[in-house]
Amino acid sequence: MQDLNRLFKQAVSAHNARPEEAERCYLAILQRVPTHSDSWHNLAMLYKQQRKHESIIHLIENASAHVNVSSLVLVLAESLLEDDLWAEAAAMFGEYHQLAGLQLNTLSLQGKCYTELEQYDKAFDCYQQALSSFPDSPIPYARLASLCIELGEYAQSNQLIEQALSIQKDDPEFSMIKAMNYRYQDRWFEAEQLLEKALAKAPNEAGIWCDYGIVLQGQQKLHAAINAFEKALSLSPKHALAHWNRGLVLLQLGKFKEGWIEYEWRWRAGINGYLPELSIPRWKGENLNGKQVVITDEQGLGDCLQFVRYVAQLIHSGASVTVCMPAPMQSLVKMSWPIVNLINKPDLKLQGTSKFDYYCPVMDLPRWLDEDRPAPFSPYLTVDEVQLRKWTERFSAIVSMANLQIGLVWQGSRRKGYARSEWLDNRRSLKLQNFAELFEIEGVEWHSLQKGAASEIVHVFNKVQLHHLADEFDSFADTAAYILQLDVVVAVDTAVAHLAAALGKKVFLLNRLDTDWRWGEHPGETCWYSTITEFRQSKMGDWSLPLSMLKTAIQKEIKKF
Repeated sequence: MQDLNRLFKQAVSAHNARPEEAERCYLAILQRVPTHSDSWHNLAMLYKQQRKHESIIHLIENASAHVNVSSLVLVLAESLLEDDLWAEAAAMFGEYHQLAGLQLNTLSLQGKCYTELEQYDKAFDCYQQALSSFPDSPIPYARLASLCIELGEYAQSNQLIEQALSIQKDDPEFSMIKAMNYRYQDRWFEAEQLLEKALAKAPNEAGIWCDYGIVLQGQQKLHAAINAFEKALSLSPKHALAHWNRGLVLLQLGKFKEGWIEYEWRWRAGINGYLPELSIPRWKGENLNGKQVVITDEQGLGDCLQFVRYVAQLIHSGASVTVCMPAPMQSLVKMSWPIVNLINKPDLKLQGTSKFDYYCPVMDLPRWLDEDRPAPFSPYLTVDEVQLRKWTERFSAIVSMANLQIGLVWQGSRRKGYARSEWLDNRRSLKLQNFAELFEIEGVEWHSLQKGAASEIVHVFNKVQLHHLADEFDSFADTAAYILQLDVVVAVDTAVAHLAAALGKKVFLLNRLDTDWRWGEHPGETCWYSTITEFRQSKMGDWSLPLSMLKTAIQKEIKKF
């Protein structure tokens, strides 16, 4: 027994610094005493640290004949959760509950998994079970409040979080949830005040400092936001969300070199998707002469349209370039750079190991090719003659060339039924009725470039006749060819604005106060496009100033026409 205890102490001592030695010791103990529960548990924890999920699964299978494996199943569930394997983690938490009974913390974690999977009914069931089993705890109320925010049920969320605070007053986490609820109702200043009170009580909570920075950032208090994010990082140096948001503010302030480094944290923050699972190196600025590189898409169509510009530099460097972009972009990319190859995502996963030397997410490109302040270069997208001729003929048949031809996009895209997507889109979008006064300007013909559900408004809006061929566009190549017929494009911050500017077309951008980083700290500061004129809100949600400025700009265009 003394030898066994000595071996276990050796394993524990080596657990973090010498994991291979620790593994050997644990296995040696279990070979001699297969009922040694602590060794089973510690070995599972060792595999968790090494992210060896399969090893934990095999461990559970081997241990099941000798000990209660509930603690090992919990280790596996937590390990899967840490790697964002939500479905697998949810299943393991369910198995744990069958073995060990319902636990408050594990029900909350299982609910989080279902929320990430957007299986909100199952998340709701988990939190309701927690509420029924642990009625005196504030945690289920808080989790339900967070879920209601995801669903856009802000009044219900507020009631639930108040219930949590009535049980556990001034809890920092609950204050953060309440502040988030305010934020999604565009009650930014109230959120700011609430977080300041929370920080007065918990000044060393990195999460509160990060949320405080986000609220300041949303109000365009950019330098104060930077300070908040840096305070968060001083308390928690690997706080991914603080790094990522600090990067966004730095980019908006034009501090690109440092900003792109921080922007790398987007992958760890899990905000805008995940890195492709490819068994080839990710390109980080190596010499590409004679190499095969594939550029992968990320985030939205506007992001891809903005940063695909760097394909030209890759070609110039001597690389053989393949582009993996969303289907609506593919034909336009090929027209713009006939030398590039196209590939779709399923084929990329099959060919990635054998065909390419490197891959690079499209928004990594400026970090390695243009880390200082980029110079606007446009046009960089082109349309071939066949496509152009097709839409020139269609366009000429419906317009009077004596008039100024203006394209219009008044809404962004959204995922219906997803509150966060709708909230984001509502902030950047207008209603078609907002343009009624502009439609009365003589000498202008308007063209709807709006695809999707919003285009239905065109057919019921009787104030003015909008030419509407957008539903005939099969790809961005069609949209681009049509845009080239126009004199001006008026757009909110959406993909069509990027497309028009990338074609070299004059763009009047209607922009919200809490602008995206790429448009700069002040209106007119963007360095990405030379043909964009920005009209930004001066007050959150108030479009009166941008629309007034737009009217003046259109009248000037008519005089020049």
